[in-house]
Amino acid sequence: MKSKITFIVGSDSKHTQKFMDHQTNVDLGERGVPILAPKLEIHEEDFMASGSNEEASSQISSLVDSLDIDPDDKQEILYGIARSVRSALRVAAKHAAAGEKSREWMVKLGLRLETTYWWKDMVPASNGSISGLEKGRVVEFSDEDFHEEKSCCICFKEFQEDGLVKRMPCSHIFDDKCIDEWLSKSRYCPICRYEMPPSLCLISPREDLC
Repeated sequence: MKSKITFIVGSDSKHTQKFMDHQTNVDLGERGVPILAPKLEIHEEDFMASGSNEEASSQISSLVDSLDIDPDDKQEILYGIARSVRSALRVAAKHAAAGEKSREWMVKLGLRLETTYWWKDMVPASNGSISGLEKGRVVEFSDEDFHEEKSCCICFKEFQEDGLVKRMPCSHIFDDKCIDEWLSKSRYCPICRYEMPPSLCLISPREDLC
């Protein structure tokens, strides 16, 4: 019976992902993603007999499959794990009972990783902030609300009394469809550059980040 090594990624392992706007250097927020991996069992002899840490790391690649990082960075993490574990097992093997035919090793990994993602394109506003804009018909707003603007500065069409409009937190008012489309591409007010909460959907499709 061959000796085996069991790798377990601890439940407290976490990948902290930070998002930055490349154009403005603005912090768009961060999230903590659990690092999940199934229990992995491999043969000790095969792992220790590998000619290099690079070769040994190929046997444990599933430990970092869930990480959303550059493949070279994944490989660097695997090298480090393989190097440390192989070194520890060599020392432990020297103290193993004489004549012991098979052994079982358990390696529990507590992984902590932090990555910064730079978003180079325009960042849209979050869906929640767009849907939450004050909405109404032109007649429901006063002349002062429009700041003497007679038309939407996005489509340049005059406001109609029964037309639907939306007001941003900065108080600027636009045709409802125009501002929805604008904010789905850029989170900035087209007049004063007021910043709406960013959506990270283009970076990560998780609904709670949109």
